[in-house]
Amino acid sequence: MAPKRKTVVISDSDEDAPNQSTSQQKKPKPSASSATTSNFSYRDYLKRSGPENLGSRSIPQGTPGCLSGLTLVFTGEFDNIGRDAAVEAAKRYGAKVTAAPSGRTSYVVLGREPGPKKLQMVKDKNLKTLNEDEFCELIANSKPSEDPTYLNKVKKEEAKIKKDAEEMEAIEQERKSKAKVSAKAPTSNDRSSQSQLWTVKYAPTQLKDICGNKGQVEKISNWLKNWKSQFQLGFPADNSKNDIKGKRALLVHGAPGVGKTTAAHLAAKVAGFSPLELNASDVRSKKLIETTTNIDNTSIDSFFGDKADSKNVNHSTCLIFDECDGMSAGDRGGIGAMNALIKKTMIPIICICNDKSNTKMKPFQSTCGDIVFKRPEVGQVRSRIMSILHKEKMKVDSSVVDQLITGSQSDIRQVINMISTWKLLSSSMTYDEGKDLVQENQKYTIQTPWTIMSNLFSPYMFGPNNNTPLGSKADYYFQDHSLIPLFVQENYVKCNPVRARGSDGARGEFERMKLASKAAEAISDGDLVDSSIHGSQQQWGLMPLHAMNSTVRPASIMYGGFKGGYGRDTISFPMWLGQFSKTNKYIRALSEIQAKMRLKVSGERDEIRQFYYPTLWPRLFSPLTDTSPALDEVISLLDNYLLSKDDFDTMAELGVGDLALDKTIKAIPTKNKSAFTRAYNSRDHPVAFSRGQAIKSSASQAKDEVPDHEDVLDMEDDNVGDVKDDDENDKDDDVALDKLVRQPKKPSTANTKAPKRGSAAASRAKGKK
Repeated sequence: MAPKRKTVVISDSDEDAPNQSTSQQKKPKPSASSATTSNFSYRDYLKRSGPENLGSRSIPQGTPGCLSGLTLVFTGEFDNIGRDAAVEAAKRYGAKVTAAPSGRTSYVVLGREPGPKKLQMVKDKNLKTLNEDEFCELIANSKPSEDPTYLNKVKKEEAKIKKDAEEMEAIEQERKSKAKVSAKAPTSNDRSSQSQLWTVKYAPTQLKDICGNKGQVEKISNWLKNWKSQFQLGFPADNSKNDIKGKRALLVHGAPGVGKTTAAHLAAKVAGFSPLELNASDVRSKKLIETTTNIDNTSIDSFFGDKADSKNVNHSTCLIFDECDGMSAGDRGGIGAMNALIKKTMIPIICICNDKSNTKMKPFQSTCGDIVFKRPEVGQVRSRIMSILHKEKMKVDSSVVDQLITGSQSDIRQVINMISTWKLLSSSMTYDEGKDLVQENQKYTIQTPWTIMSNLFSPYMFGPNNNTPLGSKADYYFQDHSLIPLFVQENYVKCNPVRARGSDGARGEFERMKLASKAAEAISDGDLVDSSIHGSQQQWGLMPLHAMNSTVRPASIMYGGFKGGYGRDTISFPMWLGQFSKTNKYIRALSEIQAKMRLKVSGERDEIRQFYYPTLWPRLFSPLTDTSPALDEVISLLDNYLLSKDDFDTMAELGVGDLALDKTIKAIPTKNKSAFTRAYNSRDHPVAFSRGQAIKSSASQAKDEVPDHEDVLDMEDDNVGDVKDDDENDKDDDVALDKLVRQPKKPSTANTKAPKRGSAAASRAKGKK
């Protein structure tokens, strides 16, 4: 006979810290007291090592529903089967998973290094415990529960599901009858109802149909019912912190798919208002909001053909401003216009958004009452989904439904869309099929590099019990393809690989070094691929190959967790970025120094760094370390090579070894540095410059120009051109012929025309003659 079922809690909470070493085969010691709990820290939890012998034992195949009626709690690390696999197996066979032990807990399954708080609760409540092997035996030997209490509970749930399905059927029949009365072609209406989306078909029609957030829905309903009376009183302010009675509008925010818009519509109808929705499909710019709603609500009822006086408070419109945080460029100024409307509104307004912390939502935070919608619990959504499945005649176990709800993060719309799509293929769904469906429809979120590294190198990612597709593992690379490979290169040597745990001491370290060498080779192959991607060829189609070589393959070799745990203290930010920036800085500085010194020396940039600098170092820095520094010698040496004081400081940073910064400029006493700076600033210094080239005045002169090098000319060609002789060169040196020199004006001659002022007098004199 199967053991009596209670509740088994499986927890992934941070309380499972390795502060106390407890064997799998023994019960927890009573010494796990509050003193141990008080010493617990989150850093200790992060330093917990992964499973030692993952995959050495497989989970047995059990009878479907063999753990039904149980609630299990898992704490600690499972070295043979892994904790994630144990949790999944418990859910697969119908066990209930909770966060912490309680009086209803059936068994607490203990692994290595269990959480001290859970051990204390086990002692206080005298709960039954299982180790890893006993848990596997429980799956292999148990059968579906025959406990009358559990069976009665199941019957009540089935009756409720059947009742809800009948109500849905009655509502659907009522809709069809209304459609047939209003339409002349009932056949077309039947077809439209069959092709209707399930999210519309099974949308809640009553407030009680909304899953979760019952208190928040009630707040919205009460606020709408009291709105008119508050308007008559002028919305008196209340000193209470969470008061929404004195607000003309509400700001409802929460995760997508939890029923915010549905609750607003149903609450408005229950309170006697006609909802008018403005969502992202409408243009909500400042101009349209001001003209459509007329800022004083003088024309908003025109949408419904209401010819009543809009100044009358008795009009029954409720404006629902949905997806406020989705305002785009076409809605420019809409937030400000809506906020101005809220301050003067004569009708209730409900603004809905996903993220209240968005900067776009700041104007609403002071004018609107705050209503927060949280994700409903799995049990609250399960009943609704099971009713839909019963009505659609689909055979899906409750454990599969729980998996769909958990995978979609309690997004009811996504769960309904998934089962409606699956209904096109099959009328039943197994646990594995549900798992694959969740994987295909999972919500992709941007993760931090530290989270990605923790997942990639965890003991479970590449273990024998892991069924994650290779493409899903490569998706970690595409979270940030330029940064994640650098994180892998920086931190792979810090891992404690599973493949090297079979040996201890020097042998284990040798195995670890061999694995690190293979990972380094994979990263090197990734660098070769990256040179083709970001090089002149720009072969971006090689990115999946780069993802494998730079990220997935090194993680598959070194997986097993980090030695210091998981977190920012252990997983380091790539130092390559800082070193690369410093390298570019030094290259630019050295190029500038070489450009100045090339007037005196013939070395390239690397030769300046490798040969000239070690030679100049004793004469630049050593004289300044003496008690009486030779300032003039150092300054003269800098002037001789056309170097400045800034170049002197830069050269101090370029040294390594015996020429490092600590042994050069930091070894100079402070008073000597000050004296050197004053002496250098008190005199003039030569500056390197480049003389410009003369610009030819015409193209004809370029034809007469002879090349500078004799080897350019053909030796057999005697008639190279008209070469300027010495006389022509002398003419070129004549200042009088230079166009840039201003010549004095020539004196006027007899043939010069007379000025216009004297022309009239000259003509009169000529006439007298």
